[in-house]
Amino acid sequence: EISRKEFQETVDATPGIFQELIESDHELRVTVVGELVFTARIDPPDGQRVDWRSSIFNNKYSHASLPKALEEELLRYHTKLGLVFAAYDLIVTKSQDIFFLEANPSGQWMWLEQQLGMPISGAVGEQLRRLGT
Repeated sequence: EISRKEFQETVDATPGIFQELIESDHELRVTVVGELVFTARIDPPDGQRVDWRSSIFNNKYSHASLPKALEEELLRYHTKLGLVFAAYDLIVTKSQDIFFLEANPSGQWMWLEQQLGMPISGAVGEQLRRLGT
């Protein structure tokens, strides 16, 4: 364990976001475009359970779905934020508890389309067409 004294000077000089460590079984990237929900499961390699982005090329990606109540709640949140597009990151623990990490209104999606064939680009294009008319 690191004491506050050991890193206080760095924290005072550099802004940062700190979160409690949540040990994951896997993570979910949920991309919402309008009312369409695209959910991908991310399984990092063994031993790399803290942040899937550090092993992005070695992760296993698969299609997933959210529990219906959670998907409906996420869509309500998305609408309340006034967003048309956002990428949401969630952690799923070994006991299947789901933790919300963030909503990113400029999140990346092309890698999911390439890995899993999710038609996210088409959904984004359709939303742009609707907004332009």
